[in-house]
Amino acid sequence: MKNKIMALMISLMLMTTVVSSKEGKVGFGVDAGYLWADIKADQTAQDLANLTRNTVTYSYDKAALSGRVYLDYGITKATAVELGFFKSGDLNATYSIPSASAKEAYSVQGFDLTAVYQPDSNGFFGKAGIHHSKIDWDGSVTLGSTTYNVPSTNESGTSWLAGLGYEQKIDEKMSYRLGFTYMKDAGGVSGADLKFIYVGLKF
Repeated sequence: MKNKIMALMISLMLMTTVVSSKEGKVGFGVDAGYLWADIKADQTAQDLANLTRNTVTYSYDKAALSGRVYLDYGITKATAVELGFFKSGDLNATYSIPSASAKEAYSVQGFDLTAVYQPDSNGFFGKAGIHHSKIDWDGSVTLGSTTYNVPSTNESGTSWLAGLGYEQKIDEKMSYRLGFTYMKDAGGVSGADLKFIYVGLKF
C-alpha cells in the first residue's frame, strides 16, 4: 500500500511538472510597436546639395509603426525558440531645392529565429538569434509640376539580433509582453541597424 501511495505521489509530481513547464508546448504571439532606423537623410541631403549646388531642405521619419507575429516552442521550462515574421511601415524622407523636390521611402520585412531564456513565466526574458531581412526602397523626383518615379530597389541579407523584455500572465492561456529588440545590419546593409520597441500578446 505504501509503495502504491509513493508511486501515485511521484506520478502526480511529474504531471504537475509537465503542466507547469513550457517544454513541448507550441504557442503564438503578436507584437506591435515602433521601429527606429537611421535612413541617413542628412547624408542624402548633403549629396544633393553638392550635386545641385543649392541649399537643400529636408524632413524625414525617425520611426515607423511595425508588427511581428511568431510561433514559439518550449525546449525546457526556462527556454524556448521563436520563429517570427516582422514588417514595418514606411520611413519617408523629402528633399527640396527651389526648382525641384525628391521623395524616398524605406520599409523592411523579414524572418527571425531566436532562442529565448525566461526563468519565470512572470518576469524578465532575454533573447538572441538571427534575422533574414529585406529593405525595400521607392523614390520619386518632381520637376515643376511633373513627377517622375524612380525604379524601386531592395537589399536582402542576414545578421544577428538580441533583445530584452518582460512578460506577465493575464490568465492561464494568455500573457502580455513589453520588449525591445535590436537588429544588426537590416537587409545585409552595414550600419542599417533597427530598434524595435513593442507591446504584445502571447497565447
